[in-house]
Amino acid sequence: MQRLNKKLFRKDEAIAPIMMYIYIIIGVVFSKNNDKMKFLYIALGGGMGAVLRYLMTVFGNSLSAYKFPWGTLMVNLLGSFLIGLAWGYSQRFQWSENFFLFLFTGLFGGFTTYSSFALESVMLFKNNEAFFGISYLFLSLFFGILLVYIGMSISK
Repeated sequence: MQRLNKKLFRKDEAIAPIMMYIYIIIGVVFSKNNDKMKFLYIALGGGMGAVLRYLMTVFGNSLSAYKFPWGTLMVNLLGSFLIGLAWGYSQRFQWSENFFLFLFTGLFGGFTTYSSFALESVMLFKNNEAFFGISYLFLSLFFGILLVYIGMSISK
């Protein structure tokens, strides 16, 4: 247990949650009165999504000794399924704007951005925008991978 606590609470990693709360405070302070709760719903969902992503990634990666990112794949595929499921329900039922922000922007945004990418791709094709759908897929995948490579190369 002590080893786990050291891993989870390293001093150099403490800055990320602090910065998140600073951004939330700035958003709340400088927003209109009716927008202040939106930031709190997004932050709550985002925090929950990030923790769920971490737990699922650790679990998924523990299933295999191979270097394939099983945990990330599980997160992205599950996130895609869940955002599609939630989108379908949101079309059938009246959800408040705050719940929508909590779920889609916060929870799914913190859990995986791949689910948003997948939803947007499907919606383009459903809306008979095949050119834009193919373009979005190509640009996202090609440049996403390219920019990861460039970022890794720069940071060496």
